[in-house]
Amino acid sequence: MQVIQDWWGALSLLEQIFAAVAIPATLLLLLQTIMLLFGLGHGHDADGGHDFDHDHDHGFDHDHDFDHDHDGAFGAHISHDHGEHADHGGHESHDPGLRMFTVRGIVAFFAIFGWMGLALLQGDMSALPVIAIALVAGIASMALIAFVIRAATKLQRNGAVDLANAVGHSGSVYIRVPASRKASGKVNLTVQERLIEADAVTDETGDLLPGGEVVVVGLTSPNTLLVVGKK
Repeated sequence: MQVIQDWWGALSLLEQIFAAVAIPATLLLLLQTIMLLFGLGHGHDADGGHDFDHDHDHGFDHDHDFDHDHDGAFGAHISHDHGEHADHGGHESHDPGLRMFTVRGIVAFFAIFGWMGLALLQGDMSALPVIAIALVAGIASMALIAFVIRAATKLQRNGAVDLANAVGHSGSVYIRVPASRKASGKVNLTVQERLIEADAVTDETGDLLPGGEVVVVGLTSPNTLLVVGKK
């Protein structure tokens, strides 16, 4: 403790200001990183949205569990064994843009700004150039965080399931599909190497019963399959 007090006392007023900015920001950055590693961050940011999207799609699956799909498109329930959700596609993925003013970006700005300023002052640079360089370094760190988030968003969207790729694939009925498109049922099938559960209708004159094999022949909407019984 005495060592810290001696170090702090040896700093100039401007150095103390930079240190007072850098130290708590660095601790917050470490805390965010630890939370992210343990899955506690959930990608939320304080800019009124989420790191990966702004939109919400709410629905009820067959277990009546209320789920939240943050991918901003029609959600498909991946097999009930996995408990995951996937994007059905059917919508062109919009570019989320470069969002610099997020919690992670701002914390990174203050951490880099503070340590950069403190380091430059230790090199006997004058105050104005130090502040200018520290500001540029902080802004650069915010931009880097924004680029990383944007790249992660694109990777997430590229991995989403597009129901158009289900046409021609076989599956099985999970919840009865009523005849003549009277209502929709649900089918299980594998698309893009992922087992999904999707809404389905049929033009058949008889109901397609659970366990029966079906073939996808088209889409009636971006999130509803058109199926026929497999002969």
